[in-house]
Amino acid sequence: MNRFLRFFAALAFVLMGSKLSFGRVLVYGEVDEQDWVTPIENAMVTFSGVDVAGDTVVYHITTDSQGYFADSINAGMYRVWASADGYVTDYQPDSLEVVEGEYFYGLYFVL
Repeated sequence: MNRFLRFFAALAFVLMGSKLSFGRVLVYGEVDEQDWVTPIENAMVTFSGVDVAGDTVVYHITTDSQGYFADSINAGMYRVWASADGYVTDYQPDSLEVVEGEYFYGLYFVL
C-alpha cells in the first residue's frame, strides 16, 4: 500500500506543477533497488534519441528521495536507461516512442 500511495502522491505533485509547452511530453516513473521496494535517490534516468524535429537530443532526469523522476521532454523516439553509483544499469529493452499530447508514465527500473 505504501508504494501505491507514494506513486500517486508523486504523480499528483507532478501533474499539478507541470506546465507543458507545445511539443513537450510529461514522462515519469520510478527507480528501485532489487527488492522492488527500496527507492534509489539521485539515480539518473537518460532519454537519448531523435525528437520529432529530427534533432538528436539527450535528457538526464534525476530521481527524488522517493525514487521518482518526472520531467517534460520533446516528443520523439528514445532509448531509455537508469543508472546510479554502485548499481548495475537497467535498460528498457526497446526504443520508446514518446507522442505529443500524451503522458508517458509507468517507466520502472530496478538496479
